[in-house]
Amino acid sequence: MKTIKIIVIVLLIVSTITSCKKTKLTGDNSNYIGTWRWYAGWSDNSNTNYKLELKEKGKYKLFNGNDKIDYARLVDKNGKLTFVSDKPFHKGKFASGDHQLSFSSKDTIGIGNDNIWDFPSSGYVRQ
Repeated sequence: MKTIKIIVIVLLIVSTITSCKKTKLTGDNSNYIGTWRWYAGWSDNSNTNYKLELKEKGKYKLFNGNDKIDYARLVDKNGKLTFVSDKPFHKGKFASGDHQLSFSSKDTIGIGNDNIWDFPSSGYVRQ
């Protein structure tokens, strides 16, 4: 009986580790790596203190000044990089899975949802 419990626990751990979609920022997506400052948008409190860090491993951190207010990862969902938390009950600014990353130019990115016409959108410029 103890052996079965150990096997079940090991299988749960392995499935948890392998089931998490990990999207690294490589190839064309490597253009997103870096630090970005908010410069324009609507429904996002027009906060010029927002700073977004995108890491090569596909993780991100969002800061308001020096305070980290959101963090999670980018996941490729249907060909779009989407901000998703892999932490239970995490309700960050972007981590709901509704925010997607789009590249406007080499030094500008947009964050929003192109499937919803009036969805909040933010623009960030490379720092």
